[in-house]
Amino acid sequence: MKAGLQPGLWDFTDPARFNITSADREFFEQKLGSFIPSSAFDAHAHWYDLRHIHKTDTEGSPSDQPEVGFEAMQTSMEQWMGDRTITQGLYFGFPVGHLDCAAANRFVAGQLQEHPNCRGLMLIRPEDDPTQVEAVLLENRFSGFKVYHVFASREDTFNASQDEFLPRWAWELAHKHGLWITMHMVRPKALSDPCNLEYIRKHCRQYSNARLVLAHAARGFNATHTVDAIDGLRGIDNVFFDTSAVCEPAAFEAIIRATGTTRLMYGSDFPVSELRGTALSVGEGFMWLYDHSVDWDAWPHGRPVPVGIESLLALQQASRTMALNDRDVERIFGDNAKQLLGMDVATTPGSLVQDQYRAAKRIIPGGTQLLSKRPEMFAPDHWPAYYEEAIGCEVVDTAGRRFIDMSLGGILACILGYSDPDVNAAVIRRVHFGSMATQQTHDEVRLVELLLKIHPWAKKARFTRTGGEAAAVAVRIARAATGREKVAIC
Repeated sequence: MKAGLQPGLWDFTDPARFNITSADREFFEQKLGSFIPSSAFDAHAHWYDLRHIHKTDTEGSPSDQPEVGFEAMQTSMEQWMGDRTITQGLYFGFPVGHLDCAAANRFVAGQLQEHPNCRGLMLIRPEDDPTQVEAVLLENRFSGFKVYHVFASREDTFNASQDEFLPRWAWELAHKHGLWITMHMVRPKALSDPCNLEYIRKHCRQYSNARLVLAHAARGFNATHTVDAIDGLRGIDNVFFDTSAVCEPAAFEAIIRATGTTRLMYGSDFPVSELRGTALSVGEGFMWLYDHSVDWDAWPHGRPVPVGIESLLALQQASRTMALNDRDVERIFGDNAKQLLGMDVATTPGSLVQDQYRAAKRIIPGGTQLLSKRPEMFAPDHWPAYYEEAIGCEVVDTAGRRFIDMSLGGILACILGYSDPDVNAAVIRRVHFGSMATQQTHDEVRLVELLLKIHPWAKKARFTRTGGEAAAVAVRIARAATGREKVAIC
């Protein structure tokens, strides 16, 4: 498409109009081919019938192949993903204001019957009959709802509050059945809008069995909107995020930093993934650059690639910045979504952890290197023996299960909670700039000064590495000061 020509809805939805090239495939294989796990799952993509979303009398001729379901999606995405094309996912209709949602949902349900390894969400409107929605949901085994601002009953739907398109009855059904709700936030500052943030906090706590998935990294098209507000969702264990169509890494990094690797899920946002362009943070907002919005022929320093590639590059960069390992990436690309949907559970997670601990006892006397952390001291054969992530008061075991730690809190040492952001920032800074050298760091002098200010009775301070060493130093001082040899222990 030439610069200056405005695209229509057909250009965004009809695979016949997508412009994928062999250069896109080569670029993907060079940059991303080894990044995507073979078992990946797409947690945000659209299946639709073009006849449902287009007014053919005003928008041009209908396509010769109007059904854009599993086969059409695979054919399109294979052009740039090759053998890494994802074959499992969570799918839902393409939302436009005039859409017949019932027809769109029937189309998705029909596709799901042909592809049992996939899952689907219902598109719903606030004015829908909850009883009928529940019946359709259960009959077609939908996994939850997709809500969208275009269904709000106002003209400027981009300024709609969340309760204008996510009705209370949907929360109630989601809580009753343990459903997934994917929501695209709006309003100018997305998650940084105080009303949006408070709505999420309130409703996720009230409907704790619902699973809220904030699409587009909490609509982090302007990364600072997610970065600045993400800590406000710490401690809410039923809110999740997908990566769909976000093309900058900062929002992903903020989510991983605040919630770990078990809350973020890869989503392609097909068919948006097939468009050539990218989304950029611009001041307090964001901008989409497409083929039509830039004169690329006059710009010698770059050419647009499909949005799907741009988004994957951003996720790859975030993974590097956050030093994620292969297991972390596998979670983001599939395990998190499958676990949330109850899919592919070969063994119970608890048995996996117990098998790991039994194996450990064969090579580690006592099973652990620290006596106070032995599972037998808590709940033998049930205690989550090993953790992989600990943030706030939440721990995630090696099977991906989340727990609230109401026991020892890291042997009573983590008074600020696990992975405190300020502590992390100081530690990471020191690691980046060297944590050991021949000399001492002056930080120890500043710490002594702070401790003496807090404890004015003391004149000096000396640090030790462990509690046992501190006790030994105290005994030596006491013996030297008193001339006595014996020590009473109580």
